[in-house]
Amino acid sequence: MKELHKNLQEAFKHPHTKKTLKVLGVILAAMVIFSGGMIVGFFKGEFSERWDRNYMGVMGGPRSPFSTFSDTDGRAPSPHGTAGQVISFNNNQLMIKGPGDTENVVTISPQTVIRALHRQGTTTDIIAGAWITAIGSPDESGRLVATFVRIMPAPPQNINNATNTIK
Repeated sequence: MKELHKNLQEAFKHPHTKKTLKVLGVILAAMVIFSGGMIVGFFKGEFSERWDRNYMGVMGGPRSPFSTFSDTDGRAPSPHGTAGQVISFNNNQLMIKGPGDTENVVTISPQTVIRALHRQGTTTDIIAGAWITAIGSPDESGRLVATFVRIMPAPPQNINNATNTIK
């Protein structure tokens, strides 16, 4: 046993062993990072697929026959948040008109923190036509379960036509 211990100590003193261990450490770290990215991508893809599968029932809109193969139609929202104008608010379900005129369903729970600009807000502050940002997690049916909602002022009307007037 002492001989094995001595042989291992000698092996670790060798410069090639140190370099090999460093290279293996870098490879292991890269594999962990790439695996993490694959896991995140898997969950984003799973949410997008659930959202697309439930789009007809939730929104009543058409489903692209090619959405199974790609998301080039741009309909899939972010699974963890949305921003836009409130279309309706019934039974703790918000319908939001988001970017690209996509409709997003947001569920408000008793644990949801609601802020109206910088003050504490309530569900009575959420009305049709209000602009909000909602952050949360998706449920099994593709709806966003909000943990935080901020009610904001409407964006400027001509935000796309704005020009720099400073000369």
